[in-house]
Amino acid sequence: MKGCTPSLVDLILTNKKQLCFNIQNLPKGISDCHNLISVTIKGKVNIQKCQTITFRSYRNFDIDLFNTDIARIKLPEIESITTSDQVHGSYMQYENEFSKILDNHAPIKTRSSVRNPLTCMNSDIASTCSTPNILRSETPKHGENLGNREI
Repeated sequence: MKGCTPSLVDLILTNKKQLCFNIQNLPKGISDCHNLISVTIKGKVNIQKCQTITFRSYRNFDIDLFNTDIARIKLPEIESITTSDQVHGSYMQYENEFSKILDNHAPIKTRSSVRNPLTCMNSDIASTCSTPNILRSETPKHGENLGNREI
């Protein structure tokens, strides 16, 4: 529609106008009468804390070597155990030896979990945000010879 005046259809309501800045009215070039309204809203997004995950690494675990080491644990003779304290002591001794062997064959490792993306971030927005970074990393640095590369 030639000759029409661009109109404002979008409305931004806020009770804290100091949080809204960089307001722009940009012609899109697609429509004659509608422009793109852009505003930057200053807000606080809580950063998610990483969780620490503890696990055993079985990457180099060999069941035969593990069973051999477990079989070497010395236990007191059953006939020599007469009290519950001796039973408890024998059990604790076996558990400590078993834990040492297990830690040797399958060590405990910790890893921080990956942060979940922001709830407001979808795949389209993420790819739009990462595209300038990809292009920036592919551009040659000042003084670098371009050769036959296409930019």
